[in-house]
Amino acid sequence: VSSTVGGEEEQAEEPAIGFGNREPAMPLESNIAVDGDVVVPLDVHDFRFWLQGAFGAPETVGNVHAFASGGHVPSFALSVEHPKVPAFRRLGGLMVNSLSLSLDPGETAKNCTISVLGGSDVRATVTADATPTQAPRERLVGQTGTLQIDGAPAGVVIGGEVSFTNNLEQGARQFGTRFFGEPSVGRTGFTGNVVVRFQDTALLDKAEAGAPISLT
Repeated sequence: VSSTVGGEEEQAEEPAIGFGNREPAMPLESNIAVDGDVVVPLDVHDFRFWLQGAFGAPETVGNVHAFASGGHVPSFALSVEHPKVPAFRRLGGLMVNSLSLSLDPGETAKNCTISVLGGSDVRATVTADATPTQAPRERLVGQTGTLQIDGAPAGVVIGGEVSFTNNLEQGARQFGTRFFGEPSVGRTGFTGNVVVRFQDTALLDKAEAGAPISLT
């Protein structure tokens, strides 16, 4: 849907003085940080690529793919292309930092925001793949979704948001390149909120009890 992923260089201030005037000296070249957000549609086929980027390879039984947090976080590459310009960029060494998903049932076209951190951003002169394979589009819409807490319907859900993070940290600076090294993986985190119509005390009782719950 949209993307802000790319490299950004912060110019470093020249700290030296004694040039005979009060004007600042030319800034110094600094490291290039590659990060940003990708907003993608929730669909049956392509979204598993982003799940695998966040959680690693799934356990697959038949047509069911189960993703679990806390394992190896793989790196991947993206190609950003504007063939009519033409302009082509290769973003390498990317890792998924977080996923964020709205639970608003009024949003017909459901999207997910993925924050990534990497790697490198290099311009190219040709496309990475002139004939990419595209899976059939089977988009998920808000009106067909369900939300269960501890295996039971969560009631009349009117809003909310869930987020998962790998808590990545920018990699170390390295000699011989202006790009940062591979990001460091931190402790995983899952946060969010669910807004439901107040028609009974089932969820209030769970909140006051303070016991863990499962969200499906």
